[in-house]
Amino acid sequence: MCEPTTVMTVAGLALSAVSAIGGGIQAKQAGDFNAEQLKNQAEYEDKQAEQVMEKTRGEQRKLDLQAAQQSGAFNARAGASGLSMTSGSLLDIGVGNAREAAIDRQNLFSQGAGQAQGLINQSAQTMAQSSMAKSQGNNALTGGIISGIGSLGLAGAAGYNSLFPDSISKAGKIGKIGKIF
Repeated sequence: MCEPTTVMTVAGLALSAVSAIGGGIQAKQAGDFNAEQLKNQAEYEDKQAEQVMEKTRGEQRKLDLQAAQQSGAFNARAGASGLSMTSGSLLDIGVGNAREAAIDRQNLFSQGAGQAQGLINQSAQTMAQSSMAKSQGNNALTGGIISGIGSLGLAGAAGYNSLFPDSISKAGKIGKIGKIF
């Protein structure tokens, strides 16, 4: 028969094993949940980047339309006054206006593209965090299982040593739990 202290030791180690494995399972579930949440956040950030670029393209079209309307109005006023648009100061003004509109268009695109790129970078970082959360959960599960197996091994050794104290060879004897002498 086993001594009461050995029974309590074995029971405590078995409970420790179950607790370690359960903790590992819970940590994995939390890691998987966090990874999924971060993945969803990254997808949202990607969609925001697409929306920014679509909005930028819409603003560019509006700017192009305004520039065309202004150019047409300028040409109509010049033509109504009898001035020639094919040479001289009026041509220079028209070309200057077109150049300014092109610069405004490019600036608008650069701002939108910069904002979208920031969101894309954030999305990539969020995906990396998602992957890390999943890995941490997997590592916690593995650690919990290994810790649990170790505790069960100690419990088995303690129980075996209590039941069969003379069965260990003279080369080494397992005494009280964890001591080899």
